[in-house]
Amino acid sequence: MDDEFDDFSPQGHRLQILTPEEYELLWGLPRLAATERDLYFSLTPREQTVFERVRTPRTRIHFILMMGYFKARQRFFVVDTDAMSDDIAFVANRLDCHISDIRISKHTRQMHLSWVLELFGYRQLDDRSHLDLEVRALETARISSRPVYVLRDLVDYLRQQRIVLPGYTYLQDVVRRAHAFERDRLSEALAHSMTASDRRLLDALLRDDQGLHAVTSIKHHLRDFSL
Repeated sequence: MDDEFDDFSPQGHRLQILTPEEYELLWGLPRLAATERDLYFSLTPREQTVFERVRTPRTRIHFILMMGYFKARQRFFVVDTDAMSDDIAFVANRLDCHISDIRISKHTRQMHLSWVLELFGYRQLDDRSHLDLEVRALETARISSRPVYVLRDLVDYLRQQRIVLPGYTYLQDVVRRAHAFERDRLSEALAHSMTASDRRLLDALLRDDQGLHAVTSIKHHLRDFSL
């Protein structure tokens, strides 16, 4: 599943959970220093065995690049020759070939991605994983009302399960649905448990007396529901 295309500019109608800096750390293209390039684009003996299946200079550069980025982010990226130019040049120089455009066919790309997944024991989100992720989000939303808490838990869960990190906007929607469900669940629970006296007391707290609600003096932001 290719969901990289939905990552670059999260839509305004979705929950803006992460700061731009936090987003870049998880979903942004890795910005590698020279020592990091040497680390991520080097091949272990097992990786070298798979690399030998790749034939042409163009596809060889692409394979090493995609595998290196996967080591850094545990996800895949669409080729952007401008943004990746320094990394492409580094890999091309290491392979002693001179190619700057590494765009390849969709079939070849999917083959490369499947090899990388096999090498690192990862898998893409499938129907069962989608359902498990929704359930996990519902459980976590009962612990904390903070969307960022739920999102980070989902990212950790995906890594533990060795599942490729999906697009940010997809996880935004999962978090939004979980919080909406939890809000409705709590509202329904309150509606069934409150007495008439409780309602009158709450109405008094929320009544606007001379521009000041009584509840204002006692309310505080709830950090979570862990206790």
